[in-house]
Amino acid sequence: MAASKKLTPEIITLLHQGTVIPAHPLALHPDLILDEARQRQLTQYYIASGAGGIAVGVHTTQFEIRQPRFGLLDNVLSTAAEEIEQARLTRPFIKVAGICGPTEQAVAEARLAVKYDYHLGLISMGGLSDQSEVQLVQRAIAIAKVIPVFGMDKDIIVDTRRTILVIIDMQSKPIYCNTALKLTRLRVDFFLHPARNPSPVGRNLVPATINMINAFRKNGMKVVWTDVSLHQYHVA
Repeated sequence: MAASKKLTPEIITLLHQGTVIPAHPLALHPDLILDEARQRQLTQYYIASGAGGIAVGVHTTQFEIRQPRFGLLDNVLSTAAEEIEQARLTRPFIKVAGICGPTEQAVAEARLAVKYDYHLGLISMGGLSDQSEVQLVQRAIAIAKVIPVFGMDKDIIVDTRRTILVIIDMQSKPIYCNTALKLTRLRVDFFLHPARNPSPVGRNLVPATINMINAFRKNGMKVVWTDVSLHQYHVA
């Protein structure tokens, strides 16, 4: 079914051409209150960097902002939208809103995104393992009635001269993860090592990752390795 919100030809063209849409981080004070000034500066940074859009309310923005005790989703979405509007851009800029939760919550979040003129909804399946495939499809349809959903059902074109594959190593050493808006130290081998995590999901992705690396190298493309061990002095 057609969504109630329509994408403009300029946004559709930019999507088809390909662009960079970074995930928007979350800036907090030590007491976990939104640092609105720095949050706005982050949006300004992505606009000034030439990004083709931003994704707000997604994993990097922390899913926990939806919890009643924090209640930051509305503020985070509106703050980014305001900065984009105030930038008075003369080029298309894609606004993607993360959408989570069961159908009722997801539809409410889609309506909130439309309220702040977001173009697309990026649907998270997190926390819905108890739902059947049919239920998940019905949920996606309900969301799409409110806002176009962001997905990919066709092959993509990759410019081999301008594309690199970045491998983020989660196994090399301890990292710090913002879980439920609290800084938590994790063992990085938690993600793959059977002794740390009995779930085979992460390990099942290893062959696909190796195939991707081989495909990049076969086509003369660069493969870059990095880790995710960030400390406060990296982001101060």
